[in-house]
Amino acid sequence: MTAHKIIYTALFDGYDTLAPIPDRYRDDWDAICFTDTPEAVPDGWRAVFLDQSWFPGLPPVAISKIIKHQPANWLPPHDASIYIDANRTVIRPLDEFEQEFCTDTEFLSMTHPGAAYHDVYAEIRACKRHNRDYLKVKGMADKLDAQEQAYRAVGAPERIGHLCELGTIYRRDTWTSWYIGSLWCAEFLVRETWRDQIALRYVLWRYGLSIDLAPREEVMISGKKIARARSNRYYFKFDVHRPARKRALCK
Repeated sequence: MTAHKIIYTALFDGYDTLAPIPDRYRDDWDAICFTDTPEAVPDGWRAVFLDQSWFPGLPPVAISKIIKHQPANWLPPHDASIYIDANRTVIRPLDEFEQEFCTDTEFLSMTHPGAAYHDVYAEIRACKRHNRDYLKVKGMADKLDAQEQAYRAVGAPERIGHLCELGTIYRRDTWTSWYIGSLWCAEFLVRETWRDQIALRYVLWRYGLSIDLAPREEVMISGKKIARARSNRYYFKFDVHRPARKRALCK
């Protein structure tokens, strides 16, 4: 029996402009986009409408991320899934990506080019220092302080694990990947700081879990660099977030 495989993304409040996905790259992968604007979904993707009113109290950024965290809760029955942020473009066959990087994994993300280890407290400080619009959300600075205090109280180390990039995630539909996703989503929602990288690294440390990491430089390339690339070995192209319309600040 052919495995049922799905690539999916989430697009809410016009945060990105999603690129089409050619059939020659999808092959037998279904492509699903969860969105509040089905008319913005391009060729190759099947739009699944989700109104923001179904998620009372959650900003659009949080809606997209809880869909990312728990594919088993949103997708039809499947054997494997790939989540991509809506600013990613598939540029090589997904089957080849799976064969090269995913044959022996249940949960795979990418390394981050910024640093080898994730200093969770430095990231919290950076959120407060640099994300000015982010801090306009009422009470956000206090929530970040509370998150840092909660982590220090249970002894979470500064170097909490390898820094990972969470815009592209491969998962098999197994109990382990479901368990990681459930813990990740719960931590993300409890803290209300909407930083899923911090939440994932914490729950992996707290519960003694692990995920696999592929070198991002072998999987993805920036849209600014692709014209100068010496080979076409990359599977995904990523661009800066380019909203289809100006995004409202979450309240």
